[in-house]
Amino acid sequence: MKQKKSVVLVIILLVGVPFLFSDLIPQESAKELFEKALYLEETKGDLEKAIELYERVVEDFPDERATAAKALFHIGVCYEKLGLEKARKAFQKVVEDYPDQVEMAKIESPVADAGPSETICSGETATLEVPIDDTMLILDEVTSKHFLGASGNVGTRWPIHATSTGKALIAFDQTGPDRLGAELTYLTSKTITQFDKLEKELGDIRRRGFAEVVDELEDGLSGVAAVV
Repeated sequence: MKQKKSVVLVIILLVGVPFLFSDLIPQESAKELFEKALYLEETKGDLEKAIELYERVVEDFPDERATAAKALFHIGVCYEKLGLEKARKAFQKVVEDYPDQVEMAKIESPVADAGPSETICSGETATLEVPIDDTMLILDEVTSKHFLGASGNVGTRWPIHATSTGKALIAFDQTGPDRLGAELTYLTSKTITQFDKLEKELGDIRRRGFAEVVDELEDGLSGVAAVV
């Protein structure tokens, strides 16, 4: 009888050991988890596993807003690479949930390391944008070196049919036209508001390889864009 009690006691103690020492096991930080996820995404190409780790960063470290915003942005990037519609929601969530961290979410954008004199070799403002519904969301920009130029647009959304970036995207994306709304919003006298005229313009863009706008989004504002 005494022997049975001692066996039970030993088993209980052994079972309790992991709980006693669990607090002593070092926990991964938000930055460490993010770096692991980034490695899985960019080096290993394991997008689904990367998404899982990015989601852990967002869920487990809500107070580390800069890292959480970057993780959420990369969730959108992964979904975009997988061709999933969830990408739009992820990008939009960055702006809605982390309005103070939008610039932190740019990570390593094509324009992040460019100086003003390097923007498209013209010195004009360059932007990094992603589509959300029938708009283009500006995630990053390098402002013009000129006194007169567009700036301060990070986090804003422009109608997709009235921007060079939007036109380029819907021209070369098979599902691009599906992003357009029921109506094409009138912004200036040069804005294309008829679908047949826009389709003709998209055909021209496909032939020449880039899109441009002149006074379509705003009077006096011109732009040129290509899909990268």
